[in-house]
Amino acid sequence: NLVCTSMLTNGAKSHSTVEELGWRLNPGGSLEAWDGLLGWFMTFTSDETRVLEQQSIKQWHRAALRALKDYESQHLPIALQRFASA
Repeated sequence: NLVCTSMLTNGAKSHSTVEELGWRLNPGGSLEAWDGLLGWFMTFTSDETRVLEQQSIKQWHRAALRALKDYESQHLPIALQRFASA
């Protein structure tokens, strides 16, 4: 039951499955086409490290770093390439 969505949509979904709601899943995207503001988030948290004192932000940052390591940096937008090798 892992789907990337907005907080509002996730709240509407609640404990139902996508099938129960009659929703459809869109095909997965590409970081090359759109990074979902991940480049901004990684740059911001690198520049403003004090925000990493917040546990939830720190967890997202760690998760993003782990995910970026799975990509070959040449397939990432330039804003994310430096984090793939960090």
